[in-house]
Amino acid sequence: MMINIGNAIAAPTEWKVSEGGNGHLYEVIVQPSLVTWDQAQSIALSKGGYLATLTSKAENDFVFALAAPDVIPQAWIPCGAFCSDTWGPWLGGFQRADSPEPAGGWQWVNKDGDFSYTNWAPFEPNDADPLGEAWLHFFDNSSSWNDINQNTYQLPSLVVEISSPIPEPMTYALFLVGLGIITLRTRRIS
Repeated sequence: MMINIGNAIAAPTEWKVSEGGNGHLYEVIVQPSLVTWDQAQSIALSKGGYLATLTSKAENDFVFALAAPDVIPQAWIPCGAFCSDTWGPWLGGFQRADSPEPAGGWQWVNKDGDFSYTNWAPFEPNDADPLGEAWLHFFDNSSSWNDINQNTYQLPSLVVEISSPIPEPMTYALFLVGLGIITLRTRRIS
């Protein structure tokens, strides 16, 4: 299956350790067409990351500030004709199929934390769709979360998290030179 990677609105942004962050990079990607949660995760993996896992209020606030509707309005859509909510980017939370409804068995795509921090919107998760709701996204122009069914609803955007930033070419080159010197010294000693 071919998936369009979409358009990153801004370069990946690091949540710096010096500012209380985890050193990970985050990138909001707006798609040319709506995508399911599974497609969004495939896009995130192709970028070298995964859908964002928000394990603290500080991380949730940081990521929301990148994707907020006043920052990237095209990352949000109205939920439909009979609803006044707006729906934002896919996030990396999902509910295991064998879980008690509506709130049991939620986890992060990379098993990052135990889902002890949550930011559900009022009355969420609610598993309102008769087909089930087991995928996470930002909800109602806010940093709160909602559960929806990816097969019933698709979204225009996603947030990618990259936990190991790719070193810049010069850093990588210096690493390889250093590794070569160590290898030569080891051979001369033996």
